[in-house]
Amino acid sequence: MEVMLYEERQPFALWVYVLLVGAVAGAIVAFGLAASAEEGAARWLWLVGAAHLAVGAFVSNILLVTTRVSNAEVYVRLGWLFPVIWKRVPLGDILESRCVTYRPLRDAGGWGMRFGRFEGRSCRFYNARGHEGVLIETPKRRYILGSQTPERLEAAIAQARAAAQEP
Repeated sequence: MEVMLYEERQPFALWVYVLLVGAVAGAIVAFGLAASAEEGAARWLWLVGAAHLAVGAFVSNILLVTTRVSNAEVYVRLGWLFPVIWKRVPLGDILESRCVTYRPLRDAGGWGMRFGRFEGRSCRFYNARGHEGVLIETPKRRYILGSQTPERLEAAIAQARAAAQEP
């Protein structure tokens, strides 16, 4: 039976949501005005406006990072209503975990799911905001899981790994 030891939901910064809503609303209004000006292109422009709304809904869905630590794995996903990107790391694959401070723009190119370099080696980043997280090293890859409470996340990973190693 899987026991949940830690869960954190990180939304992106408020300005990201405001910018997204403004962009989608602006695009829909612009297409609506263009459609009312040109009667022949009305259907086409409304279709493009609906496509912008759908893309905006999809993008707003991925603007949440959820991190869970159970007695079996570390699970990270991007997605609010439905996961779009997810990663499961079994506890047995973790060689090391530790709290780190990183530079999202310089090390990873921003927030979300990113590929970058940390401490001179390639790394995958899953983050929503801030510059703190937990570095997880496995035999194949390195991950940084952004967190607003990195000490608690690392403690949960250490606790789960210790419990998994007990006979």
